[in-house]
Amino acid sequence: MTNGDDNAAPEPQQEYSPELFPEPAEKSALPKALLGAFLLAAVVIGGLVLMTRDSRPVVAPPPTGQALAYLRDQISVADLHLSTAPNFLGQDVVYLDGSITNHGSQRVTRLRIRLYFYDYASQPVLQEEQDIVRSDSPPLAPGESREFQLRSDSVPDGWNMQLPQFQIVSLQLD
Repeated sequence: MTNGDDNAAPEPQQEYSPELFPEPAEKSALPKALLGAFLLAAVVIGGLVLMTRDSRPVVAPPPTGQALAYLRDQISVADLHLSTAPNFLGQDVVYLDGSITNHGSQRVTRLRIRLYFYDYASQPVLQEEQDIVRSDSPPLAPGESREFQLRSDSVPDGWNMQLPQFQIVSLQLD
């Protein structure tokens, strides 16, 4: 008696063939070296840019005695009022709106003020500088009135919600 399994064809066995499973190629160190050189160059260039960049803000000269006299006698600021509105992050932004008028005979090319925000105990909680007349905008001509809006998004929660005091930091006339 013969078993039916004896007539079955043997299963083919696969032999290892280099064509089927090629050996991994030797990896070149060149791409890694190029990547490393690129990263090193980016760090060096970034460092040089940061070191040579002047991070100090441009400081305008303080007003002269003549400019202060002109300011006192010829410039008026009126209609000051505050408002708040949320920004896209949900934080309150404080707006100080008003108008400025030049009653004199000279053009105002820049007027920069320092705002002082206080808390309920009359202690300063924030001071910041902003331009009412910017040096890169048209000058305030003699006889001209102009609306302005100053914005502050960094007023602390303890602020007393009153108009900030302000001090003239720079006035440039033409």
